Amino acid sequence: MPIDYGSIGAFEQIKAGLQDSIEYSQRLYPRLNIFIAASNKEFALKWKEILKEKLFSCKIISTWTNVDELSDKEKEEKSLNYVIDIERSNIFILQSDINEISENHVKMGIAVSRGIPIFVIGEKRNIFHWFSTVTMCNNIEEVIEKLKEK
Repeated sequence: MPIDYGSIGAFEQIKAGLQDSIEYSQRLYPRLNIFIAASNKEFALKWKEILKEKLFSCKIISTWTNVDELSDKEKEEKSLNYVIDIERSNIFILQSDINEISENHVKMGIAVSRGIPIFVIGEKRNIFHWFSTVTMCNNIEEVIEKLKEK
């Protein structure tokens, strides 16, 4: 929607112009904001590096990979940060896991509720892997191939 620059002050004009620029650039060069959910942190860090190497326009927004142990006090704050990370993502990658008590099921539920495309690496293990927004893959390289097709 065009902005009527005459009706706003100088600072607001600059701010609105920058926002216009950002939106235009995002339409031309969409950035992939990828959230990785994996019970194995080493897998997630390895996938993060592979994705950055193969997909130049991606940003990995899984802040949980930067965290080791959390105190009880930090857990609520970090859990809210993880929800925000998922909501900021436009691609969700999940390590299919036999661990039935994994928090990744909750993370995937958030992605499903937001309509975010989901790539599951591994086998179909629960009913939610049959959603139409879920693409099953054998490895991270297959995820990259499918992302490049889109």
